[in-house]
Amino acid sequence: IYVGDNNVRKMLPLLIQSLTKMQDVNLLLITDALGRFKSRLGENLIPIAEYYNVEDRVKFHPAAGIYPVPDTELVKYYNMSRIYVNTSAGEAFGLPILEAAACGIPTVTSECVGVKEYLDDAIEYAKTQTKIWFQWGEFSIVDVDDFVNKVLKLLHDEDYYKKKSKKCIQYASKLTWDQPALQLQSLIEQYL
Repeated sequence: IYVGDNNVRKMLPLLIQSLTKMQDVNLLLITDALGRFKSRLGENLIPIAEYYNVEDRVKFHPAAGIYPVPDTELVKYYNMSRIYVNTSAGEAFGLPILEAAACGIPTVTSECVGVKEYLDDAIEYAKTQTKIWFQWGEFSIVDVDDFVNKVLKLLHDEDYYKKKSKKCIQYASKLTWDQPALQLQSLIEQYL
């Protein structure tokens, strides 16, 4: 499963291309499939899936991008999924990765995603290779072979999967709104 925006930085064509190296793996994309709504730089993902001849294994949420998918519905999709995947060339916080972790769903993502500080070794980080410049700066693109190997390991090694799933829940359960709220309150009181 992938949940998030469809813009050039998310590298969704690369995610779709990775399916060519993983037989019998399906992908649910909860994003704007046509790249029309939230982002001016989104891709029409349907012809990309057709180009790579994986259109029968890529499913799109029918309303994603048109209106927000309710949290209760997202939780159902996370819990129906085995792995959360993210080929983004750069993220700050990565809320969908945290949401998946809270459901015990391990993630495979690029090593340039900013979740290491709060999910540490609970998730898999694929190496990056080529650097590319976007309007936001320079980003690294995920190494597709390493990404695929990490996905396949989670899919085929049940003990490893269970270990990662347990870690996801442990790390995610430590993150609540209470701690940042108390830190903010302390800062406000310090400067008032």
